[in-house]
Amino acid sequence: MNPTAVRETPGTTARAVQRLIAARFLGLLADQMSTYLIPVVIYATTGSVQLSGLAFAVQWLPRVMALPVLGVLVDRFPIRRQFLVNDLARAGVLLVVAVVAEPVALMAASAVMTLLNGHAVIATETVLARCVPSPLMPDAQSRVQVAQQLSFTAGPALGGALLLWPGLSGGVVLIAGVLVVAAVATFAALRSLEVRRSPVAGSPLRNLVDGARVVLGSKPLMSLVSLTVIVNLVAGLALGALPVIVVGDFDAAPSMTGVVAGAASVMSLVAALLTKRLLRRTSIGTVVAGAGVALVASGPAMALAPTLVVFTVAYVLWTAGVTVFTIWLRTRRLDYLPADAVGGALGFFVAAVLAATPVAGVLLSLFGTALGAQHLMLIMCGVSAVLAVPAVFSWIRSARTRRNDFASASP
Repeated sequence: MNPTAVRETPGTTARAVQRLIAARFLGLLADQMSTYLIPVVIYATTGSVQLSGLAFAVQWLPRVMALPVLGVLVDRFPIRRQFLVNDLARAGVLLVVAVVAEPVALMAASAVMTLLNGHAVIATETVLARCVPSPLMPDAQSRVQVAQQLSFTAGPALGGALLLWPGLSGGVVLIAGVLVVAAVATFAALRSLEVRRSPVAGSPLRNLVDGARVVLGSKPLMSLVSLTVIVNLVAGLALGALPVIVVGDFDAAPSMTGVVAGAASVMSLVAALLTKRLLRRTSIGTVVAGAGVALVASGPAMALAPTLVVFTVAYVLWTAGVTVFTIWLRTRRLDYLPADAVGGALGFFVAAVLAATPVAGVLLSLFGTALGAQHLMLIMCGVSAVLAVPAVFSWIRSARTRRNDFASASP
């Protein structure tokens, strides 16, 4: 099997893909509202850095551990049913939170929500890989990133508004309603898409092992894993420590966490839109090089920020850089994933790169109080900078080898 083969599926139109992305935007929006709302409530009610870091780790660890299995499931079952069950299950979890709002229950609900969102992300990527021709993939991934960043912008803002009124219980009920609409819209959108699903041979365990082998046996994919883990280590720490820094270090109101996150998401949305335009004029490699400069500058700036304003500016720049990096990552990794088993391989890939996120939460829980969240972030920026150099050169060598192989294979 040639994992770099061009994916062509008759019957796929740009408009049909756009309808699917619009439907999934609703699911992303609901996820971002709940992702903001629940951790902020936990920190605001307990005031504990350790509990906040633990909650962040608990939120992400089940998703990371389950993603390889979720990827295999995506390959084995009809995709429309999976989206329907996923969105309705998340709506049910939020309705439980409306009744039981203790910290432990909130942490458990947050873990389940993040786990199911991970499945939705894998399912969306799998649909795109099976429906969108390779030459159109960068544009499709840019649209997905725009939808994500729009949800990142509106989600925290709406979550903060719901926290003020009608409060946690009423807010999660409204978010559950958004998920129900997302389920119906996605089910309808997929009716107009021809989603190719080849029969899956072997047991789920066999498929899981095969997905791992695809990633571990590919030098380019492992280079991408290394780069993304390095970025996610700082990104996870910045995200997990956001309420601690804004509310604890700078003594701002809990709602200001949503303002900072919303400002960062606005800039990320702008970055995604600009990337979409820049890709018409230059290569995605050139664009991601600029994003790398932004990440190198903004990481230490967040850690050294003396005021909330400076921190916000640095956080905004950091999030914009991560946005461009993510567009590049999603485009490049699909070049090396087999089209008929994207789910299994992609599930293992995403689990590997997200492993840094719960690790960041554990580090915050263990060392956040003793060192301070910003000091801990500065240390992690230094560690990431040291690790990034060999990872970048490894990717450049892998990409150059692939180009040379194509050139020598050409008639």
